[in-house]
Amino acid sequence: MARKGHPPSPNWTPTCVIAELLGTLNKGAGEQGADALIQRLLGDKDAQHLLLDTLNSPIILELQCLDCDATHAYTVESAFVSPHCLVDPTAEPDPRRRLPPTTPPDWDGVMLNTIITCASCGAIDRYSVPSSSMAILFARLMMQTAAGQGPRQLDPSGLMLPNQDRVLLGIPQLWDGTVKGRPSLAVAHLRALAEASPDNGPPWRRLGNLHERLTNLPEACACWTRALEDPAEAIAAYSLAEHASRHGDAQVVFNHLVAAFERLPAAFRRADCRPNQNIIDAMIDLLWAIKPLLPPDMALSAIWTEGPFNVEPVLNASTVRISRITSPDTLVAFLLDVDLKSLTIAPESMDHGRTLLHERLNGSHNPNLPTTPRPSITPGKSAAQRKADKTAQRNARKKNRPKRKK
Repeated sequence: MARKGHPPSPNWTPTCVIAELLGTLNKGAGEQGADALIQRLLGDKDAQHLLLDTLNSPIILELQCLDCDATHAYTVESAFVSPHCLVDPTAEPDPRRRLPPTTPPDWDGVMLNTIITCASCGAIDRYSVPSSSMAILFARLMMQTAAGQGPRQLDPSGLMLPNQDRVLLGIPQLWDGTVKGRPSLAVAHLRALAEASPDNGPPWRRLGNLHERLTNLPEACACWTRALEDPAEAIAAYSLAEHASRHGDAQVVFNHLVAAFERLPAAFRRADCRPNQNIIDAMIDLLWAIKPLLPPDMALSAIWTEGPFNVEPVLNASTVRISRITSPDTLVAFLLDVDLKSLTIAPESMDHGRTLLHERLNGSHNPNLPTTPRPSITPGKSAAQRKADKTAQRNARKKNRPKRKK
């Protein structure tokens, strides 16, 4: 063990750091003593890597099976800890930390990112979290806080982001507001919702997001693919493109990304499918990453309306080669600001040069380019009726014209 006032020995491991931190807490030094140990690690350059290795290492927890009472150690990548676990149970309840009404009454406040199968009897997610394992989670939260890495609140999007803290402080609510407490129960609940509306994309996409968070990537991709049966599901197509990008397959990335872009007009018209700006930014970033690999004739074509022209909005249609788009920010702004009717990405044999879409996406505007369509012909009248109307108007003007004096 480390001597008081000195950093730990260089041959320490992340397990030793956790043990020393728990020992400090058990000796009655409390959080101040634990903070002192962490500050010693942060204050010594040779020991800083040890704290970071500890934070980046998987979590090893002992769990006790509720069916056979056997206790085994399991390795998990991350865990959610509810804030109500970190307060004195005898204190006055804080309404800001009140659990949702759908929370199971016997939930211990911990949800792991792995479905645990008992090594003795094979029971699935039937376990309790002993106080020693709760202390390990609490110690990691303290280290994340002291190292400036947390505790972060649970990401409301439900996506597990890279380099995220391994212990997340928050209530793992599903998209419909329920709290299941164990991953297998959450998967079963979302699957039942998805199968109840098989043609609706969002439930399948959210089930895929949960499988991704549980590191079950093949099942996640299967759920995202099932979600694509809904023509407005652009986010699931992007999730497949982002998953393929981690495996270096540029053609698969491009195919899924094209599907995501072409579904945007329909997605923007549905509240449950509409992507937020973070998703749009990520789609553009991924397109920009593979842009040098695209054929030079690959073009973006769009039909959109914007702004009132007299009474009705203006309908525009234009094409620009992707290689001519120089600003990803203006592409994001364009997708979010206009009313998209159609969006396609496909090879274009003819380079149309400085088109309207080229000017819009490169942050300039050429007044010589047509920005409005020609006034449309009044519907409901035949050519003979329109000719008769013009004749009547011409005769009326002649009749009202003042006569010349002779």
